[in-house]
Amino acid sequence: MAVPHKPGSGFSLLRAGESARELLIGVGAGLIATALWPAAPRVFGAINPALAAMVEPIVAVPWWLSLPALFFAVFGVVSLVQKGRGAIISARVAQTVEPANDGMLEVDLRSAGGVALMKSMMSPQLWVYPRITSFAPYPLRVTHLTAKLSFGQLSLKLMLDQPFTIEPRSTRNDVCLSDTPDTDKVAKIVDFIDGPNAAGKILYVYIAITCESLGGTIDTSIAVERGEPEIRTIIR
Repeated sequence: MAVPHKPGSGFSLLRAGESARELLIGVGAGLIATALWPAAPRVFGAINPALAAMVEPIVAVPWWLSLPALFFAVFGVVSLVQKGRGAIISARVAQTVEPANDGMLEVDLRSAGGVALMKSMMSPQLWVYPRITSFAPYPLRVTHLTAKLSFGQLSLKLMLDQPFTIEPRSTRNDVCLSDTPDTDKVAKIVDFIDGPNAAGKILYVYIAITCESLGGTIDTSIAVERGEPEIRTIIR
């Protein structure tokens, strides 16, 4: 399991705010049109008597039929106009946004203690602490993050289970990937690190990450090696 702390949700909140604004504008326009509808013959008559003659039969329809239909018609038209306007603005913004690239993202292990086997716990836990730095001018939403650890013949893969957001030009030090290895795996890890032939052994950690952003997708990976004396600090 992955336990990213304080996961961000900037994109979803932004979209929710835009949808709420579109709904309020559409409802407001529908209510105004419904309130003014009884006066439509006079308004159109001032413009052209022929228009008034066309509107009067419609206004004469019972209000419980005409007003709801008018409300939803105006609401639908306003919503379509707003969506079209939003699409045009998004297209213009996309043309000015710097395309995402691998240079906007840096991933490493947080420190020499970036990997830890908490053997002293009731249920042993294996933790990996990746440090993720964004150089992008816009938020990066991490949708995929894995860490594969190779303890000799034993390989373990830790995976992210909840997306999170990295703010522009910032570093996340609070991300933790974790797993609960069984007794056999714990024994193999301990033997790899502290066994009779442990000297000179190297732990290989392969980290893969995928981010979505306004500038596109970033998909990259790194390989980290941990040897002596750092490897002996893993078991705690």
